[in-house]
Amino acid sequence: MGAIGAYIKHMQYDSIVFLDSKNDSRLGIVINGHLVEGKSSIAGQTCFLPVINHEDYKNRRSMKGRSQLLVIELQNIIGMLNPEAIVICAQGIDQHYVEEELLKIFKMNDMPHLIYIDDFIDEAMLGMESISKDSLFDNLSR
Repeated sequence: MGAIGAYIKHMQYDSIVFLDSKNDSRLGIVINGHLVEGKSSIAGQTCFLPVINHEDYKNRRSMKGRSQLLVIELQNIIGMLNPEAIVICAQGIDQHYVEEELLKIFKMNDMPHLIYIDDFIDEAMLGMESISKDSLFDNLSR
């Protein structure tokens, strides 16, 4: 729901990733208005990506630890998907540190637009509304 809502809010981007980095680092991907889904796709939990060490999740208590883990997650997302924008739901991170570390790896023109939010309730509600309307119109047209 959050990924769809983020896409609706930021429709100027053809590809957008929604990353909820607060708890289990859930990931949603929308490309050209279509939600990426399925058992074998990258959609889902970023902690299952092969280059993330599960031990890193123990360091989430400090701002530095959360920021370092976010950098790793973003490196994977940017390297594998190269989206135009990433909406990041995270609290207590050092945004300046995150962006500096990413610029050590990626060129400025390869960097997606990073959009930070504190809570994803607006995006989730917008996504839920959109899906409900689409479902209603599909049922009415049959």
